[in-house]
Amino acid sequence: MKSYEFMRSPVIRDIYVKKNPEGLTLPLCGIRALSMISMVAASKGDPGVAISRNRIKRLPKEDIISEEEFLDFGGSIIEEWSYDCTPVMEGGRVDDIYLLLSLACEKDERIQQGLDEIRRKHGLPVAEEE
Repeated sequence: MKSYEFMRSPVIRDIYVKKNPEGLTLPLCGIRALSMISMVAASKGDPGVAISRNRIKRLPKEDIISEEEFLDFGGSIIEEWSYDCTPVMEGGRVDDIYLLLSLACEKDERIQQGLDEIRRKHGLPVAEEE
């Protein structure tokens, strides 16, 4: 995939909410999505779903909380993405390439190993194999 090197992460920011929005079909993203296809385990504090910049307007304003409120009382983390990834969902999660782009800067070796599986699957260079 020659165009991969020109692609960038779709993630704009994390949004903290009291609960996941109801009535919206949102794909799993980040480490939660990676945990579906690898041995990486997700934690409670990992973002859960992705929402596009355009669809974010559908989130009830009263459900959006600060990071401090999230840390004190819990809730969910939603990743705001620069585009709508629902048309290319794979099994309820973001597709492999977008998942790879969204997590490429993660420093955790376990996450990078999970991403290496995706790189191999799609014929992309793996760091130790370059």
